[in-house]
Amino acid sequence: MLRLFLLCCLCLSLAAQADDSTVKVKAGTFVYKADLPGLVLSTDSKKIKLSAKQWQNWVLVKAASHGQFVKKGDVLAVFESKDYLEAVESGKRNLETQKANLVKAQKLFEISMKKMDFEKKKAQLAAEAAEKLNLIYKEKGHSQAQANFEQDLIDAKNSLEYQKEELSQLKKMYDEDKITEETEEIVLKRQQNYVKSLTRRMKSRELAVEEAMTVKLPNELFNSEYKKAKAELDAEKIQVEWEIYALTERLKLESQVQSLKKAEENQAELESDKAFLEIKAENDGLVVYGNVSSGKWTNQSGTEYKKGQSFMKGASLFSLVNPSQFKISARADYTQIQYVDERASFFVDLPGKGVEELSLKSKSSIPNNNVFKVTFDLKDARGVFHGTECKVQVIKVLGKMIISVPQKAVHRDELNPAKTYVNAVKDGKTEKVYVETGITYNGQTVITAGLSEGVEVKTK
Repeated sequence: MLRLFLLCCLCLSLAAQADDSTVKVKAGTFVYKADLPGLVLSTDSKKIKLSAKQWQNWVLVKAASHGQFVKKGDVLAVFESKDYLEAVESGKRNLETQKANLVKAQKLFEISMKKMDFEKKKAQLAAEAAEKLNLIYKEKGHSQAQANFEQDLIDAKNSLEYQKEELSQLKKMYDEDKITEETEEIVLKRQQNYVKSLTRRMKSRELAVEEAMTVKLPNELFNSEYKKAKAELDAEKIQVEWEIYALTERLKLESQVQSLKKAEENQAELESDKAFLEIKAENDGLVVYGNVSSGKWTNQSGTEYKKGQSFMKGASLFSLVNPSQFKISARADYTQIQYVDERASFFVDLPGKGVEELSLKSKSSIPNNNVFKVTFDLKDARGVFHGTECKVQVIKVLGKMIISVPQKAVHRDELNPAKTYVNAVKDGKTEKVYVETGITYNGQTVITAGLSEGVEVKTK
């Protein structure tokens, strides 16, 4: 019955040939057929993976064998624990060190902030003192210093005048012969020398006053302003430096806090990895080595693991499957997926079971790597195995009065590639007839508009 059904479905509308290069268009049943690569998979299958978060190197002690049936709670795999437990303890010690370093850094930061307040206050007081001293000097000191120099000059002038007057009086006295000549000469000479000395001092004092008025006092006024300005800038500099320091130290502290938080998270994840040292079955099932990769069943690691074999975190060990319930997972391309629906028929030829009809369960609407996933229910699961490769045959009757022509009879217009045409023969003449086309399958192209039954078209 199945063969008869397939033969009926595969009757294509082949045109009756008038000669070797033309065909007469006839309407008929058009059937689409395609083979989808698929896999027999358990409907209840769970990958057993080393879904560890931190621990990298897993060294196997023992593992369940391929094809072994296990009960819920049975041990599926055991891994060495010595290096792992040492790493856990080391991580705990490192965490304690990080916590202590963070506390130390926080205390030092608090001390630095207090020191910063004192330094800023000290600089501010120095700036205020410099400002007050500058104000005092400008209002009193500068004029007082200037008056002192001027008074020194006046005093020197007065002293010189006094001595000159005294010398003049002595000369008058000596002119009156009131003392001896020897005494006169001694006293006069002494007084004359003293007057000369005061004259020199007077000139020196005048020079000193001039230097003070033109150089020293202006410099002292400038220095007073400079000290004030420098103290203000120093205070501002200290303010900025400490603010930058405080910001930098806060960022360092925040970084330490985040590092500690991350270390605690990593340590917690590392300790949670302990669950994978001994992996147990969560339900009854059959242990199957291998997995699905790009729609195909692969078993690169073989069907046996040896003691001491290493695995990285994330590795798939095997699958635990329910051996009594199966489905078929197939793959369809962009063309094939158009004809996968409830109106199509689906068949699979499984090893040792023969041909079996399938029912469509689901199909994806979005492709993954240009492939659509199609799932079929497998009614009779006896004698099938998880991971068995197969082909699902899709057969769909598109219509009973479908017009089609050989694919080579359809051409694209050179001036307008969006249009297609056939060369029809009418009254012995060839005429270009524009047509609309559907799918092309098995060398035949479906004509959806522009051509009617009975027209003769060229195939070359």
